[in-house]
Amino acid sequence: MPTSRPAVLRYVLTVIAITAALIGVKLLITWAAETFLHPIPILGGWLKSLEIVELSNIVLFALLGFGIGGAARYLPAKTSLGLKSIALMLALPL
Repeated sequence: MPTSRPAVLRYVLTVIAITAALIGVKLLITWAAETFLHPIPILGGWLKSLEIVELSNIVLFALLGFGIGGAARYLPAKTSLGLKSIALMLALPL
């Protein structure tokens, strides 16, 4: 049973939108840390050396997984594994 094109297109667009939004959030967190957190004398350098901002990656990857799982709702149950792996091909290089 072939997969309907609108469902796959909606899936790919949702994955791209989620990935782009999370990249934007990561850039915003990095910018805010560089602008506001790291310039603080002593404490900013200490937090920078601990790479405390990188802990946000845990939350962002959890949201990415949640978003990709939610986007899979658009795919029919009998979708081939190749089409389902599109999300991983888009998101894993990040």
